[in-house]
Amino acid sequence: MKKLAILAAVLLAGSAAYAQTPAKDRLKEIEGLSIKAKKHKTTSFGKDLFEAEILANAGYGIHHTEGAFENVFGPSREIFLNILELRFNPCRFFSLKAGADVKWDHFTARTNKSFGLDAAGNVTISPVGGFDKYESTLCLTALSAPAALGLHFGKLSLYAGAEIIRNVNRRTHILTSSKAGDLTTKSRLEGGAAEKYVYDYMAAISHDGLGLYFKYYPKNILPSGGPEWKYWTVGLVLGF
Repeated sequence: MKKLAILAAVLLAGSAAYAQTPAKDRLKEIEGLSIKAKKHKTTSFGKDLFEAEILANAGYGIHHTEGAFENVFGPSREIFLNILELRFNPCRFFSLKAGADVKWDHFTARTNKSFGLDAAGNVTISPVGGFDKYESTLCLTALSAPAALGLHFGKLSLYAGAEIIRNVNRRTHILTSSKAGDLTTKSRLEGGAAEKYVYDYMAAISHDGLGLYFKYYPKNILPSGGPEWKYWTVGLVLGF
């Protein structure tokens, strides 16, 4: 911007119309206009019109499940980490953002249920007994693409949107731990397929980068014919 101002000053200084005005005064006038323009843009837009950020946010949520197994809140949970976020800010009160996240889901059955695999490699749930303590967890890894509209009131922000999730089935596994008397065992079983694509509706409220979010999943996460459960999630997000 300064180079353009200098060039403009030189051209104006060489013209007859500006012969009576010193070039350095013209340069100050043009630079002053540049500063005023920048101030005006700052007043009109709370943020840059377009923004891109890496590792913009991370969150931890607790699942509430109903169906094939029930555990009220927890220990089923999710953790997500943003990879890239793009934002469009047409004004200080409104924004649109979309991102790419990596996500980990853990679904833990009650003490009398166990995850397993059938002959075809599909996830099953079956009753177990005879243990003092038994815990079975289905672990999923996914890539997700959340998109949300935001309303902003100072440091307070409200968001509503949806998220498309692509489960990475080659990373699916089942963790099992049990205790019977003095004997404690742990095992890891690789395999199991979730639906390749699922989605959720989400809403969030945040203040100065710390937020509370809610997600509702209307579709079963396992393929048709497998165990079914509905779930929703409440959690905390940092950097939202």
